[in-house]
Amino acid sequence: MHKDVRYKAIRDLIRTGSITEFAQIFDTLPKSTLARALRKNTSRIDDIIANPIDLRYKDIKQMSQLLDVPCSLIIKLFDKDFS
Repeated sequence: MHKDVRYKAIRDLIRTGSITEFAQIFDTLPKSTLARALRKNTSRIDDIIANPIDLRYKDIKQMSQLLDVPCSLIIKLFDKDFS
């Protein structure tokens, strides 16, 4: 399956510190694209943004694989919501 080129752009933005919060991903990537890749609907993505405490490790792992970044970086994006 072809992987959307925007994932690479997001990966680079995360690694350089330009993206510091999870919701900023959607300035580059439509929610529907990530939702489709995670086999979720867009309302589930909205729920994750609003209530990251409900995020499952499986979701974090899938996102890290899509974006080609360690799980710890994905968690760091959500961490600001708990600070």
